[in-house]
Amino acid sequence: MLDKFVEDEEWNWDDAEKKGHMAVLKLKFSGSSNKEENDWQSEIVDHAPVRGIRPEGKKVIGVKWVFRTMLNVNGSINKYKARLVVKGYAQIFGVNYSDTFAPIARLDKIRLLLAIASQKRWKVFQLDVKSAFLNGVLQEEIYVEQPQEFVKEGGDKVYLLKKALYGLKQAPRAWYSKIDEHLLNLGFIKSLSKATLYVKYNGTKARRSVKRMLQG
Repeated sequence: MLDKFVEDEEWNWDDAEKKGHMAVLKLKFSGSSNKEENDWQSEIVDHAPVRGIRPEGKKVIGVKWVFRTMLNVNGSINKYKARLVVKGYAQIFGVNYSDTFAPIARLDKIRLLLAIASQKRWKVFQLDVKSAFLNGVLQEEIYVEQPQEFVKEGGDKVYLLKKALYGLKQAPRAWYSKIDEHLLNLGFIKSLSKATLYVKYNGTKARRSVKRMLQG
């Protein structure tokens, strides 16, 4: 079934104000309760150990808002999407990132699995992990600036990330490590030759799971 909406072009904070969308976006953010906002902030970021003072000798990376509008087929606005993105180009190898490789399921392998499933009349289930990269746990200590228009308790404050954000060079790898650990804990066995293929045996039946690393 085709989606009933499509994505408009990408735009930043200044573009949003020029397009006249900012009032709606601000209402979307301010519409959440204090508890919801605190839960959201505690899930993604935490204050630096020294409140109000930038950690000495630590690289602080900038962030930016990226907005999209989801359009209905008739061109009307379905919903607004906002994403806080780290300016990953400012990261330094060996300082706030090292390994970045994350395996991706190739399309031909997915087609092969679907062909086998069709031949054997297996049931196939598909799912999409919402904001997948935000689930990745960071191994590095990464500080970021406060988001534009959401500066609290002075502009000298910075945030220490608990989990990955889009734009980080290691975000795909952090997500892969997270889902890999989760599938292994569920009893799946990872293929020795295909890092994105997992098999779980249930009696005489094999349940196969292919996960495709989401790119956004």
